Amino acid sequence: MAVQKIEYPNKVRGDLFTTANANEVKAAVNHNADEVAALAGSVSSVSQGMTSISQSVAYLKESQKQLKVTMTETTASVEPGKLYVWGSVTGLNLTLTGGTAGLKNEYQLRFTCGEGFTLTLNEAVRWVDEPEWETGWTYEVSIEDGLAVSAGWEAQGR
Repeated sequence: MAVQKIEYPNKVRGDLFTTANANEVKAAVNHNADEVAALAGSVSSVSQGMTSISQSVAYLKESQKQLKVTMTETTASVEPGKLYVWGSVTGLNLTLTGGTAGLKNEYQLRFTCGEGFTLTLNEAVRWVDEPEWETGWTYEVSIEDGLAVSAGWEAQGR
């Protein structure tokens, strides 16, 4: 659609303003009103898209802030995007919850193994190397898309 212009010559005092002139003005105004309405719809659609993009960017910025959660419960639900930290525990029974489609959903754990430590998860997890938990060692575990890695550190002063 193109903007419509009025084509008759400029009028001056005393010129006759005909019905044809009036109809041309009416047609141009109505046509341009339709153009403006169509553009307003497009602007509204773009504005909604920008709002959605802005919200997604804000969510992504917020999710980049790593939350560190100190835990005492050994049976718990954990969410992606947070580092869950326990002290010395003999076992953990964890439910991996949530996750947002299309986003990186990484579950992170840190704990020190007590005597006979076991880790139980609600999902089948494949380990890069099946861990052999050693008493007194501190471990970090990362799980994403059902794939897990762990690293362990011997207690200081040993």
